[in-house]
Amino acid sequence: MRFDYDERTRAAVDRENRIRLRMSSMFYDSDNLNFEYLDEHIEFVFAAFEATETRVVDVRGKAVEYPLPIAMYIVEQTVRRGARLWPIALPKAVARYPGIRRAIECGMLALGTQGGKLLDLVPDYRVEYIRDFSSLARLQS
Repeated sequence: MRFDYDERTRAAVDRENRIRLRMSSMFYDSDNLNFEYLDEHIEFVFAAFEATETRVVDVRGKAVEYPLPIAMYIVEQTVRRGARLWPIALPKAVARYPGIRRAIECGMLALGTQGGKLLDLVPDYRVEYIRDFSSLARLQS
């Protein structure tokens, strides 16, 4: 899967498979970030959290501490919840789930790094799935 970052719409787009991931305005008042998965057949919202870390970066020849995104944690529970709402038969949804899960992972890498632009500053940027919201609390402690 190849996702490109569309700066105009701030979306990750896989043109070959007609998949689009973008930040959602739904539930904007929550602590997590919400994203939309859209393809030809399904559309749903899932949650993710972006971890940041203060790193030293070169800004016009000066070393400056700056908070940078270092990881994106996708809450798998919310992806599975969205899967239950898919307008396709359950056996077909179960069969498609691994591919959709992988597409989300690849698309979130494109979104989180703005199409790879941030990889010069954060070469260790990563995208990981966490089981549920309680898993995030363990990561943060």
